[in-house]
This record gives sequence, C-alpha cells and structure tokens, in this order.
Amino acid sequence: PEGAPTSWKPTTTGPKAKLTWQASEAWRATASYFGSTWTSEAGNSSRWTMPEATNFSESVDNTFSIGVDGVLSPSLLWGLRVGSDQKTFELRPLSGDLETIIHYNAVTNILSANFYQQEYDDVERLQAATDRTWFVSGPAGSHEVKGGVEVSEIDAKVALCSTGTTGGVRCDPDVSAFQFEDYHLGGQD
Repeated sequence: PEGAPTSWKPTTTGPKAKLTWQASEAWRATASYFGSTWTSEAGNSSRWTMPEATNFSESVDNTFSIGVDGVLSPSLLWGLRVGSDQKTFELRPLSGDLETIIHYNAVTNILSANFYQQEYDDVERLQAATDRTWFVSGPAGSHEVKGGVEVSEIDAKVALCSTGTTGGVRCDPDVSAFQFEDYHLGGQD
C-alpha cells in the first residue's frame, strides 16, 4: 500500500488430482483431491501500521472424495459418494510474538508494538451420499425418477483472542490479554 513501511506478500497454491477407474462397462470409481493453501505476510500493511504490528495468516483447505457409480439394469443407476473437507486457519503477529502489548494511537491512527489479534480454527466435515435413478417409460412418456439420502457431520473448533497475553500463550479462556490505546478526549491526550 502507498506510504506503507512494509509490503503485503500473499501466496496461493491449489493442487488437484483425480483418478477414474472404469472397472467394467457397468461400474466406474473415482477418487479426487482438491487442495488450497493461502498464506499472507504483513497482511494488514498500511501507512498507519508499523512493521512490528503486521500479521501472518494461513488458510489450508483439503478436500478428499471417493465415488462409485453402477448401472444395475438398463433402467436403474446407483451412486455412492463419501468425502472429507478439512480446513484450518491461523492468524497471528508476523513476528510470532504473542506477549508484547499492542499500542494503538487513536489521535494519529497508528498501530505499533505488535499485531492485536490471534486466531486458530480447525473445521472438518465428513459426508456420505447415495442415490438411485430410475428411467421409466410408459403411455405418459419417458421420465427420470431420482431419490437419495445424504448425511454429514461437522466438527468446528475456533479460538479467537487478543495478543498481549501473559506469558505469550495462545488463546486460552483462563489467560488475560492487554492492549494500550491512546485517545484524544476534550482536548486532552
């Protein structure tokens, strides 16, 4: 950003893989992986943020799936899918220092000494689905009837708190965190 003492440095990678196996004329299996990693250094860089107050963040997403499709008869298809989606997110000071107390000056709008926040997320979703498709022909014409069921389970853990923690520990409900802020009130700093 213009006038900033640091530069924001984002990077993204996105590997993908898919394998298909035609076991027979009636049966096919697929396996796939889709990944995404986004990393940011000095993410809150601006003319009002000192280099020691910039942040690091990383978001990782990994999706795995397996599927089987079968032709059970000329008028009946069956499919089964199972998969997992795992996401993690980390946000912290670029320096890794969780103990130093941030200093925000509301008069000058300058953030210094440290980044003000830390966050650690871990989310996992497991899912499975199956369906059948019938092809029906008769006096009323040709129709496709499809029915199925899907189940999923989501497990999410989120830890979000300030930096300036006693002893520089990660987010913990039993640990205090501190910030120092300057304000201009009634002509007085």
